[in-house]
Amino acid sequence: EDTVSKNLPRQAQQAFDRHDQAIQMLDQDFMLSNAAFDDNKAFVVLTEKMNESLQYPLTLCAFDLDSFVGVSNNESNTTMGLSVSSSLVNNRLFQFVCNNFNKATVTRSAQDGTSDRNHPNHHKNVNDNSNIVVNEVWMVAIGKHPFLLKALQQHSDFRLTRKQEEEAQKEMENTTKERSCALCHEIYIESENKLNSCTFHDGLLVNLTDPILVPISQQDAGLNGLFLKDRSQIVWTCCCKSAHEPGCKKGKHLHSLPPQGNPINQKNMLRLEEIQTRVDQERRRPKINNV
Repeated sequence: EDTVSKNLPRQAQQAFDRHDQAIQMLDQDFMLSNAAFDDNKAFVVLTEKMNESLQYPLTLCAFDLDSFVGVSNNESNTTMGLSVSSSLVNNRLFQFVCNNFNKATVTRSAQDGTSDRNHPNHHKNVNDNSNIVVNEVWMVAIGKHPFLLKALQQHSDFRLTRKQEEEAQKEMENTTKERSCALCHEIYIESENKLNSCTFHDGLLVNLTDPILVPISQQDAGLNGLFLKDRSQIVWTCCCKSAHEPGCKKGKHLHSLPPQGNPINQKNMLRLEEIQTRVDQERRRPKINNV
């Protein structure tokens, strides 16, 4: 689900239609109202409340994951641009939610005519004149952050929808498929793609013998025989090392370059201008002939 204000009334109406006997909302307000300001007190209060709710044959427990667990987004600048990673704020409370989600169940048991017909979850089976006792424990998670909901799906034993199963299958295939890295051109498998797996240059390739330095591709340099003719004159603007030298940056392999990963960007063009200035100054410097 998405937001508490939008979905809680709908969940409450469904619980009313099912004749649920208990509805429990677990969120930050619940914790504050019970003076659960530290983890130890929080778990005592939560355990007592959950045990109480589970005593009812028909019950619904809703968790506001955004306020109850929370997600922290961490931004960092990498050579390929801005990178955002997410992590859970309270892992212990998250594990509590997962454990209780696995208690969700819907069962129907047939009993003989001696069962209590006044039982609130008693139903009449019109087919064989027996009594049906229904036990339902519903667990509802409400949250906005996709990372939080996906983590709950991965750690809870409930069946995925057809769409989620297809997405999971596609993700599994992507992690085991061989790909060519757009940075270093090596073959890699995503499941083995670590932080320092790729060694690459993030600058431009230029020929120092050209009057005006312009970016050239590795393919063009190879076709023109520049690598073989004079490797020392073909350099990378990012580190000024010759073209055949190993990369000066490390990171993860990428199947395709993001927009900010295109080497023809402002940073590299400024670097190219600096190198052009240095090359021009070197060319104008008087040459001294040793006698």
